[in-house]
Formats: sequence, structure tokens, C-alpha cells
Amino acid sequence: MKKYSLVIFTLLLLIVACQSPPATSEPASQATEIPATDTAVSTQPTTPTSIPSTEPVPTTETNELETAGSPSISRSVTAPPHDPVFVNNSGPILADLSEGWTRVEPGGDTRCAHNTNYAYYVKPGSVNKLLLYFEGGGGCWDAASCGPGSTFYDPDVGPDEDPTRRAGIFELDHANNPFRDYYAVYIPACNGDVHWGNTVQDYPTDTGDDLTIYHRGFVNAAAALDWAYRNINNPESIFVTGCSAGSVGSRVHVPYVIEQYPTVHVTQLGDSLAFVFGRPVNIGTETGYESYNTFPDWIPALEALKASPLLMADYDIAIANYYSDYTFAQYNTEGDNVQVRFYQAAASGDAANFAADLATHLTNIHQASANFRSYTPSGDLHCILPRPQFYSTEVAGVKLTDWVQALADGEPVSSVKCETCQNGTEVTLAE
Repeated sequence: MKKYSLVIFTLLLLIVACQSPPATSEPASQATEIPATDTAVSTQPTTPTSIPSTEPVPTTETNELETAGSPSISRSVTAPPHDPVFVNNSGPILADLSEGWTRVEPGGDTRCAHNTNYAYYVKPGSVNKLLLYFEGGGGCWDAASCGPGSTFYDPDVGPDEDPTRRAGIFELDHANNPFRDYYAVYIPACNGDVHWGNTVQDYPTDTGDDLTIYHRGFVNAAAALDWAYRNINNPESIFVTGCSAGSVGSRVHVPYVIEQYPTVHVTQLGDSLAFVFGRPVNIGTETGYESYNTFPDWIPALEALKASPLLMADYDIAIANYYSDYTFAQYNTEGDNVQVRFYQAAASGDAANFAADLATHLTNIHQASANFRSYTPSGDLHCILPRPQFYSTEVAGVKLTDWVQALADGEPVSSVKCETCQNGTEVTLAE
């Protein structure tokens, strides 16, 4: 692999979750893409009206997965047995959850970057619907950027990951929150690999020793999803989303979610990371994260993409076309300050060209995939779902909350674009 391409791409990854310091009490140097609220969000007591069954999802095959450090377990899958990771099934069962968010440390093969414990959060709901949210997390690529104390990425799952400290769709007492009553799984990132890594990397240091980094983002996310698979059988609908690096994570993992729940309405929305590189990128070799071995290899078009560098639009098109009965969507501001920065680092391009290249990325997906939708405001805000602006954003007379609500409810929507944005005119919700 060429050294310059690795450096360029990995610079891209680290910028994905880094932005201007949020107005919180957290250190300004922390690599997190969303603000935390000063006080915990109120979680109003709810009386469940429809509890999902805790029986395993009906399947077409059963895989025996051997987990390091634990006995063999039987894991149900509806896709062919291609899940490339091994996890265990520890954690509380749905019936034992208290109100609000519960932290779960799954063990097994899950790890954060420095071989510390991984954790995710789960929440019971009062409607038979499921939210799967992938957090952003930054990126690292060598001993300096991955080492202890690095500000380039979030290397652990600390108290700041608690979803009660987030705004937007995590304000469970907000009347306009589409997901306030959903069952939910919050999937943190602590590996610097946009939830796409499945390897352990040794980076050489100046002292001659190696720094071992666990790029296990895909494994960690799979463990969190495994909890949902085991505990929530037949939800009415599932909304798969995430911001920044989590936008990529939602696209990477949604095929597995769809296959696990083949009769359930599933919608995917990526928030604020189109992954516009300015050039094709070899996801497998240029990153060092071995992302290609996590591709769902029952999708022929994805298998073909392994052979050469790709644009993220190619990946998005392959997923959308294979699952043509499902809806896939993206939210991006035209001048997203974080995306512009990594666009410049990756392509040495002029920031003024980002909006046009973003528009081309979205246009290419729209033209190739009839089931793809996008919402593109002007401005430079990065990440909208975990921010208060989720409730105030409106483009072409369409409120973002209404648009997302319609997506989640399986209603027909059209793409929404600001009138000053590149390539196109405003459109509104379909009648």
C-alpha cells in the first residue's frame, strides 16, 4: 500500500468525529461529534402497551459461534451464515430492564482501542418499535494518533457516552420526538474505525515497540445488535441511524439488521457523513481496518466492489438496490464544517468544491436507486439528530422532525433540498 494514500485516508477518518468543542463541561479536546447536555434528560415513566417477545427471531439457519473465553453458543441468523464476528450473549434480558438507559458490557471479543471493556446502552419502550443508533467516534492510524491521550478519536466508552446527556432525539420528554417511546440500543464508538473494523493492528513507535490497537468497531456493534436480536423479536418497525462516523456504521450494519428481521419494516438514515472522498478509496487496504471482511457477501454487488477502490456512493447504491423494498436516506448540510475539513485533507481540494461534490454523490445515488431519499439544508452544522436543532430545522417548508417521522412510519417522502444548494431545486414531502 502506498504510504501517502494511507495517511490521507486515515486523516479523513480522524476528522469525521472532530468538530468545534461543544458547549459543555467536557474537555474541549475530546473527540466527540455531539454536544452533551448539562443535565440528564428527563425520562418520563411509561406503561408498555406492546412488549416485544423475548423469544428468538424465527430463522432459516442456526450458526454455532464459538466465543473466545466462553463456551460455544447457538446464534440465530436469517441471512446465510456470513456474520464474521463472534460475540457472547451476556447482558440483562428485556424484562429485567429498569426505566431509562442501562449500560451493558457484553464481553466476548468486544474491545475498545486500548483493550479496555466495550459497553453499549439499551432502553425499554412503550411502543413495539426499535431504534438502533450508532454514535460517532473519530479515527486514528498510527502510534501517535492512536496512542494514550490522543485527541483524534474517542478510545473508550466513558460516562460521557450516556445517552441521557444528549439532546435531539434523546430528549425523551420532548413532545415532537419521533422516537421517545421506542425501544432503543445506543451503540458507542471507541475504535476510530467508523464501526467498520474487524482487526487488531500493531503500529510501530519511535521507541521500536509496537502499539497494539483493537480496531474492533464492527465486532462491538455486532454485539450490541445481538442483544436486540435476542430480546426483541417482532417489532412493528426498526429505524437504523447514527451521526458522523455512526452514519457510516448505520449503512454498514443495516443489511444484517434487515436479514435478522426479514418481515419487519426497516429504514436507514445516515446523519452528516456522506463519506465524499474526492477520489475512489480502497476501504480494505488503505485503512488497515480490514473492512472488506465485514461486507455482507450475500450481496453480489458488494463482492464486486472488493476488487478495487470505491466511492461510498457505490456502496450505498449496492445496498439500496439489493433491498429495493426498503428506504435508505442521508442528511447532510451543504457546508458541513467537519465534512469539508476531511474533504480537504483527503483530496487537497478547495472547500468551495465540497457542496458540488456532495450534490454529485447524492445525485448518483438518487439516479441509481429509486428508494433513496436525502434532506440537504444550507449551513455548516455537523450532526443534527443529537442536537436541539433537530426540532427547529426546516427546509422548503418541510420540518425535519416531520420528515424523519414520516420515514420512520414508512410513509412516502421526497428528498428535500435548500434552494441555494448545488444542483437542484427545493422539493417537499410527497402527497
